[in-house]
Amino acid sequence: METIRAFFRKHILWVGILAALIPLLTLLVLQYRSLSKLQATLPAYQNELFKQYLSTVNEDIYQYYMTNADQNIAVPLEAIKNRKGGIIQSGGDKAKLLESIQGAADYFKGKGFKGGKRFFLAVVAQASPTDTEGSPEVFFYDPEKHAFDADMNSRSWQAVQVAFAPYVFYVRSDVKIDPRSQGLERDPENPMVIKPVLNDDRHIVALAGMLLDWEFFFKDYVPEVVNRYLPKYFPDTKQDTIVTIREWGGEMMWSTQPYEGKDDQKVMTSFSFVFKRWGIGVASRQAINKEWARRNFYINLSLSLFMTLLLIAGITLTLRTASREMKLSQMKTDFVSNVSHELRTPLSSIRVFSEFMRLGRVKDDNKVREYGEYIETESRRLTRLIDNILDFSKIESGRKTYHFAESDLVEVVSDTLRAFEVRLQQSGFVAHLEIPDKPLPKVVIDHDAIAQALMNLMDNAVKYSDVAKKIIIQVDRKDEYATISVTDFGIGIPKEERDKVFGKFYRVSTGLVHDVKGTGLGLAIVKHIVEAHHGLVTITSKVGAGTTFTLYIPLHNTADVSTDNQKSQPTKEAAVSDLVTNR
Repeated sequence: METIRAFFRKHILWVGILAALIPLLTLLVLQYRSLSKLQATLPAYQNELFKQYLSTVNEDIYQYYMTNADQNIAVPLEAIKNRKGGIIQSGGDKAKLLESIQGAADYFKGKGFKGGKRFFLAVVAQASPTDTEGSPEVFFYDPEKHAFDADMNSRSWQAVQVAFAPYVFYVRSDVKIDPRSQGLERDPENPMVIKPVLNDDRHIVALAGMLLDWEFFFKDYVPEVVNRYLPKYFPDTKQDTIVTIREWGGEMMWSTQPYEGKDDQKVMTSFSFVFKRWGIGVASRQAINKEWARRNFYINLSLSLFMTLLLIAGITLTLRTASREMKLSQMKTDFVSNVSHELRTPLSSIRVFSEFMRLGRVKDDNKVREYGEYIETESRRLTRLIDNILDFSKIESGRKTYHFAESDLVEVVSDTLRAFEVRLQQSGFVAHLEIPDKPLPKVVIDHDAIAQALMNLMDNAVKYSDVAKKIIIQVDRKDEYATISVTDFGIGIPKEERDKVFGKFYRVSTGLVHDVKGTGLGLAIVKHIVEAHHGLVTITSKVGAGTTFTLYIPLHNTADVSTDNQKSQPTKEAAVSDLVTNR
């Protein structure tokens, strides 16, 4: 069992990758099967989408013309006088016939819709009560005269006569007919919409209608409807979708884009209400065939593979991080083990030699001195080891004892700067010290701690100044504080990171940082030192222009500063514990 655990701990990265890879590969296989099915059904789906689009366009056109026809050419029965059944008795007088249908002219007054041209009314008139046949008459409404006109020499009149001819039989036979509006296009230049005028028994009395403007239909209305629905049905492929209009068996009349595709690559249907001899079709610039579906299949499969690789990479990085944390944990364990061994060795030697001397087994003076030297040597070794641990512990835990005394701040800064001159010269930097004209009062500080804080700030200035090799140190007074400012002309600190730089191990996320050595503890130590002096530290910075750190130290420290001198050194056990915890 222990062997298995050791194996998993040693190969945790590969075990984790395999554990994640198996379900990912399963999902990839399922995705492949799904994409294969999609590849087979995609062309049929695209054709069905084309059909739905054409159906919607056709329905819009149907509703437009049907609705307007019902509103504009639904002539009421009361608008036609002197009728007998479905035949109007005129006595052979044209003026009397026009008078009998004047009510229809009143109805047409002010009516019309965009896409319509001329209203007309077709009737069967008897010359006398004994006239059993009657003659079909067609009249066009003149909106300027507000009356009907025969206009018998026009092609429009002939087109209406042809359209009315089948209805003459229904008029004479009193056969009930469908009262709904219809679109006719027996003459290509005179498409029309007609609606029968019926009596109470649903027998036709007259035929009301309107000639349509075919140029408006093809040049204005149809393009508007086509483009209105394209984004709704093809939001992602609008630019590749082409809509065409052509006469059945004839050449193409209009298209949204240039189209040279084959007829078997598109879906077509005819208009359902008017212009029925014209067909509207939709196609894609990308051929709707198996080759296009196959290409789409490979694109989606490639994306799935790419996402799987990304997931594997993410899982690998996560497992590597976990593995690294385990190694760090092992390093902490090894550290404690090594320290324990290092402590045990001198202690064991001291105990053995001390026991020999206590029991009186050593009689020779030379041996006593020899054993004493061993004890002293091991004691010094033990002292150095403990001192090292305490120093690391204080750095890691942020604890430090201070020894306060009255000092001349300018003198402290000057001494520190002189001590730092070698580093400045080696790095090619020039430091300028600016001091106030009037002497500052002495301050209660820990000389070594303030020097350490100042050195950390100057060290950072050297590290992050890049090309500008100049540092300004300024000592001044602001209100009840003595200030020490360190200004560099380096990379600067972004505003959102200024409060974070004082945290342990935190480093500004700037490209130059990766070339600079350091642990990220310097500013954390500076902050601790200043706060121990009941002061504060501020940052003024501009990215790319430089940074100024200012230390504020009270000129009149309160008596409780002295209590810091009474801080006891941490115990050895606490130091070891802090070191293991914080590493």
